[in-house]
Amino acid sequence: MLANAVEVKITPDFPALMAGFPSPLDRFATGVHDDLWAHCFYMKTNGGEEFAIVTMDLLYYSKMRVKTMRAQIEARTGIPADNISIYCTHTHSGPISIAYRQNFDERNMLYPDYLEKIEIDVANALAKAKKEAFPAKIGSGKGYCGKEQGVGGNRRDPNGPCDPAVWVTAIRDLDDNVRGAIVRYSLHPTFRGADNTLISCDYPHYLYETIKSAHPGAVVGFQNGTSGDQSSRHFRTGTTFEEAERVGSTIAKEALRVIDEIKYNENPVIKFLKTEYTPELRKILPYEEARAAAEKAAADLKNARETGVSEAECRTLECTTFGANMMLRYAEIGADVIYSFNGEHPFEVSLFIIDDLRMLGNPAEMFVKYMLKMYEMSPFEKTYITCCANGRGKGYICPPEAHAEGGYEALGSIYTENNGDMILDVMMGLLEKSKNI
Repeated sequence: MLANAVEVKITPDFPALMAGFPSPLDRFATGVHDDLWAHCFYMKTNGGEEFAIVTMDLLYYSKMRVKTMRAQIEARTGIPADNISIYCTHTHSGPISIAYRQNFDERNMLYPDYLEKIEIDVANALAKAKKEAFPAKIGSGKGYCGKEQGVGGNRRDPNGPCDPAVWVTAIRDLDDNVRGAIVRYSLHPTFRGADNTLISCDYPHYLYETIKSAHPGAVVGFQNGTSGDQSSRHFRTGTTFEEAERVGSTIAKEALRVIDEIKYNENPVIKFLKTEYTPELRKILPYEEARAAAEKAAADLKNARETGVSEAECRTLECTTFGANMMLRYAEIGADVIYSFNGEHPFEVSLFIIDDLRMLGNPAEMFVKYMLKMYEMSPFEKTYITCCANGRGKGYICPPEAHAEGGYEALGSIYTENNGDMILDVMMGLLEKSKNI
């Protein structure tokens, strides 16, 4: 095969309004802690098929922009649009890359010129990668990094389900130098909270730097797994860059171990399959009911702060107020208006195949329960789900028990409790289809 990897800086050069938290509304970037990147991976099989994977340090990237980026790449490089997969790392310390404040009409992008520049730069980066592609070999493997290392975990319940798997896909040249790596892990990049006004990749920055220090010249990308209910909330010692460094470098050290143990192939089978799934939408609460829920959430948070409960518990209640306020806003806008702007629907559900690896993609943030179910269901040992892939969801994909319990993720989602299992069924269809490849 031929392959290459090129990274391009996508840090905004203006005081961008930052994404990731619903308040404060005037959270503008005041500086840069570490740059944001698009990591662009080019692959050409011995049969002549060309593919690209792009990972970007952004919270989201809309389905509409995915389409235009694919078109830019195809026009510039000749890589077929249907062979290009685009992922966001989901950093909460980057610029808003969609419409402002959950505007459901995705045509109203806040920074369209910035997003168009990213697409042009990514297309040019892949053109460079193609032009300078080298004979290569590729492989994938899985490691482990979890509670024992003080990393990750369930933010709704510290003893709840989690996915400690560190998945790594790596590219080496024929001199055995590591030239590219993609790491997938299920953990929200939220070590820095809403009080942070410095642009940052969050913990993936330190993951990149640790791997690159061991393999100079390598391009390192990151994919966010089923992290809908996964964060550092109950496992960190603070919301600091130092904690982000501890966790990012710890995951990276396990990724480095995996890179050394992977079996590489110079003649891999690579394919990209995708299909569509229209999510089932939940009922928007009546205004009075939504207002009562928002008032109760605010009162519960106030009481918790006054009675001195832990920082982690207060954070959970604070997020619950975010979800309740989102539902209140939906109620104010009206269900008819919200449902009329379905630019992200249907979802693109995708499957990137690299030999025995099955890299499933879904736009919405899914709870980890669905990854654990997929581990049991998949006919392929090497299977994982990546979220924030090829579009974005307008809320979390929560299981029935989360909808029954309430809380931030369920309160603020427009999707019903049935979607998770239905998406798994669609993914299983793609996996079954891939048996014949």
